[in-house]
Amino acid sequence: MTVGQTKLEIRLNMPSESFEQLCPHCQTKYQIGPTQYGKRVRCAKCGKGFQADVGPPGLSPEPPEFFDELFSQIEMPDEPQRVASDPAPLAPDTRPCPFCAEQIAINAIKCRFCGSMLVPVYGPSDHNVIRPTESPQNPLLMAILSGCCIAGLGQMIMGQVAKGIVCLIVAIALAGVTGGISVVGTWPLLGIDAYMVARKLRAGHTVGVWEFFPT
Repeated sequence: MTVGQTKLEIRLNMPSESFEQLCPHCQTKYQIGPTQYGKRVRCAKCGKGFQADVGPPGLSPEPPEFFDELFSQIEMPDEPQRVASDPAPLAPDTRPCPFCAEQIAINAIKCRFCGSMLVPVYGPSDHNVIRPTESPQNPLLMAILSGCCIAGLGQMIMGQVAKGIVCLIVAIALAGVTGGISVVGTWPLLGIDAYMVARKLRAGHTVGVWEFFPT
C-alpha cells in the first residue's frame, strides 16, 4: 500500500476468495466468504457464535495505527477563510425597532413587524412641535380641565404652555370686560381645543406649540 491510497482503494484490494474456518466449539468446518470477513457468525451444529477471521490464512491486514499515520501524511486543503463584510449602512430615514430589531421608519409610532408601540424619533429642527409620548393624556380629561376648571390648563399640561397661558389671560380679560358672559363661549371652546390636541397626540401625530383645533 502506498501513500495516497484511500481507504476505499485499500478495501477493494483485499482478497475476495473464501477460506475454511473451524467452529472453535464443535470443530465443524465452514466456508467463510468475503462478506463474512471479521463478522460474528453462528454455528449451525452447536448453535454457538464465534468471530470469523478477517481473511484467508496468511493475510496480514494493516494495523489501525498504520492508517492513522498514513492519513496524517496526506495534506488536506485548508478551509477557505470567511471575510466578514461590513454591514450595509442604514438609510437615514429608518431605525431598528428596540423590540424586534427590524428596520422601521424613523418616526414610526408602531412597529409594523411586532406591533409594539414606539416613541417617534425627531430631528433637532422639530423643537416647535409637541411630540407623542408613550403615555398620552386622556382627551376627555384635558377637555374637562380646560373647559370647566382653568382655561388653558389642559393645553399647558400637554406642552402648549405659552398657548395655554395666553388663553388663560385672554379668557380672564374677556370675562372682566363682559361681566363673565364670555365664559359661556371661551371655556367650552378651549375645552374642545384641548380635546382635539390630546386626540391627535394620542394617535401618534405631532402638534404645533401654537396649533388650535388640530384635525
